[in-house]
Amino acid sequence: MLLEEDAGLYGYISEGYWRDVGNLNEYQEAHLDALGGQVQIDFEGEKRGNCYVGEKSTVLTSPDNLEGTVLIGKNCMVGAHVKIIRSVIGDDCTIEDGAVIRDSIIWRRARLAGAPSFHRACLEENLKSVSPPVSTTTCSSAICVSLAKKAGSLRILSSGPKKL
Repeated sequence: MLLEEDAGLYGYISEGYWRDVGNLNEYQEAHLDALGGQVQIDFEGEKRGNCYVGEKSTVLTSPDNLEGTVLIGKNCMVGAHVKIIRSVIGDDCTIEDGAVIRDSIIWRRARLAGAPSFHRACLEENLKSVSPPVSTTTCSSAICVSLAKKAGSLRILSSGPKKL
């Protein structure tokens, strides 16, 4: 359209990090790049080993259960025996005992109950509860997971091939 209108099309050469985050795969990869140190970012929160913990957050799990860079937002509650590996937890989240979160992004105000396990997942904002039956507690390589209208079940909104 710009070319049709002869409006001009310009480029910019940047020396810093740049990634098009126009889809959820790229959005997730940008977060993992930041956690992996490929982007110069000053993370907010109190640094506790490799974990950054936001104001008024309580982390009951052992520091040994937090691997890689982990960001925990403000006003969060992380239960005992929760394992978080290279992930971002948004503000106002509750992660109950026994959950396993790996290479994932949990948007703000999520509540994870029933010891779910997530790998490479991006969980939507305001997710009120995840307490699925045992047969569906593990969600691997999902891009976005939402609570289905039926209580206690999970629905995968979007998933696709991943470069691992």
